[in-house]
This record gives sequence, C-alpha cells and structure tokens, in this order.
Amino acid sequence: MNQHSPRSLESLQQWFQSVITHPEGVPAGIESARGLIDISTDDLGSVVPDCGQLDALGKVQVYGNAYFARLIECLGEEFPAVKTALGDETFQSFAFSYLQQCPSISYTLADLGRRFPEFLEQTKPHDAGELGWADFLIDLARLEWHYSEIFNAAGTETTPTLSPERLQTLTPEQFASCRLQPAPCVRLDQFRFPVHEYATAIRKKQESPPFPQPETTFLVMTRRHYIVRRVSVSEAEYSVLQAILQSGNEPIGAILDRASEQWSAAMQRDLQSWFANWSAAGYFVTVEEV
Repeated sequence: MNQHSPRSLESLQQWFQSVITHPEGVPAGIESARGLIDISTDDLGSVVPDCGQLDALGKVQVYGNAYFARLIECLGEEFPAVKTALGDETFQSFAFSYLQQCPSISYTLADLGRRFPEFLEQTKPHDAGELGWADFLIDLARLEWHYSEIFNAAGTETTPTLSPERLQTLTPEQFASCRLQPAPCVRLDQFRFPVHEYATAIRKKQESPPFPQPETTFLVMTRRHYIVRRVSVSEAEYSVLQAILQSGNEPIGAILDRASEQWSAAMQRDLQSWFANWSAAGYFVTVEEV
C-alpha cells in the first residue's frame, strides 16, 4: 500500500497488531508489516503523529511493551509455582524468551503456556548432568500446565459420572465385557519429583517451601465441581489405569488379561478397590455393556 493512499480502519488495526506483537520488537514489527502499510521506522509519523514528550516510535513501543508485560503477567498466573521457584526477575526473563521463541498465535490466552514446559526442556543446559534443578522446573511447569489444561477442558459438572454402585450391579462376566468411557478432564502423568507437593505449598501461600528430592511420582489429575484435583498413586495402579484410558473401545476383560502377566497377587486383590476409588473420583462417565 502506498503510504499516501487512504488507509482503512481494518488495515490500520491489522498493521498495529502486527507491529506491537512482533517478538523482536516494534522496529522489526514495522518492517515485517510492510505488506499491510508500506512504511519504515523513519516514516512512522505518517501513521502515528508525534505529540507530547514521545515521538511516534516511542508511543508505539509503549503499547508493545505493555502487550508483552501483560503476557508475562498471564504466564506468571498460570505457572505460580515455577515463578516462585525462579524468583520474579528470573521468571520474567524466561517468560520473555519463551514469548520470543513461541509467540502467542491463538485467539485465547488459555493456549499461551502450552509450549512452556517444552521450551524449558529445549533450553536446559546440556551439561546439567544428573537430575537437578532444571529437571525439577521442567516437571513443575508440566504439572502446572496440566492444571491449566484440565481447568479449561470439558468436565463432568453438568453430567453424571459412573458410580461405584453401578459397578456393583455387574457380574464378573458382565464387567469383563464392558467398555469404560473416561471423563474428558482426566489426565495421567509421571514425574521425576513430587512436584505436586511443592505446587500445593505455593498455592497455600507457604513461604520458601523446600525443594523436593528426586522421587518418581505417578499422578492422576481431574476436575470435580470446577476444582482441579490430583492424587498420587502407586506405579501398579497408574499402569492399570493408563492401560484402560488408552485402550479406546476395548473391553475391560481384554485389557486386564493383557496386563495380568505383570500383576502380583497383591495387585489382583487391589483391583476391586481401585475401580471403586476411580468411579468415586469421577474418572469415568459411563460403562457400556457389550
């Protein structure tokens, strides 16, 4: 577009958004947006008039700085435990680097932190060696992203879930041929640290909670009554529940038969109580008899 031709409101809005959200700053945004309005930094006054103490570039940079400051603030709200562990200044530095590498491209802020755990993994020092501080932060970020994802996911607040009483009406043969439909907000993950304990301490406003030592941790997470809940389970319980959630439409009996070779007698005794606990926690919405 010629700089002297009339500019529509729509083109001005698109240009302004492109300029202030550019991950490399306003000057780079102006160059990148020449397809919308063909001006350089020196010609910025033809679009944004100078006034007061700031020139045109300074005025646009105020909006650019405010845009990234708001996104960093949002990341801090989404990853409060990571922010506490790093400290405000270091977290802001990490968050700004993340936004430069993974700029926001979604219409919703709910997607803003999706790649933050991946970013921490990719930027981890290569000489980190054994499990340590960097790995703890990566696990902590992954946990907090799960919390955000679960909170924003579809839930079961307006639909009934499978009750323990419903399972008790089934004979062993009927149960073996059934298919279980998991609730859409259930997530499972394995961590190298008990990061849920640290995250809980932060959310309870505990000052300077100790950083946990490495310990393999298996968590089941879901949402009940609009509150994200998590529970630590044994590796055995985790593996069985994971097999069920990943099975698609396969009958329960086939899933359990395939996993039975790895079971101990104790696991077989625990199986009934596991299913009772899972249904009471709302991990499944329906059981379908075949």
